[in-house]
Amino acid sequence: MRCLANYEAANKNLERARGRNKDIPKLQKLKQSNRKRARNLRILVHWTRTELKDLKKRRVLAFKRNLADLADLEIKHAKVCIFKPSSKSFFLLL
Repeated sequence: MRCLANYEAANKNLERARGRNKDIPKLQKLKQSNRKRARNLRILVHWTRTELKDLKKRRVLAFKRNLADLADLEIKHAKVCIFKPSSKSFFLLL
């Protein structure tokens, strides 16, 4: 975000300098370097967005898998409690 702000500030300063006819070559070099930084920032933002999307997909898949495992274990536990006669399960059924 700071790179983008620097780029906009460089453009503004260049326009002011053109109006006064001062330090134009220096400001043009600064603008060029800020352009490179802004391009790098856009690349990083794009890469970060794709990484976040991949992370979201992985988290959703892991959650679904864990939820299915939990449901299977609860079903197995319920079957054991119902079909295995013991003093504890007798009280659980009442």
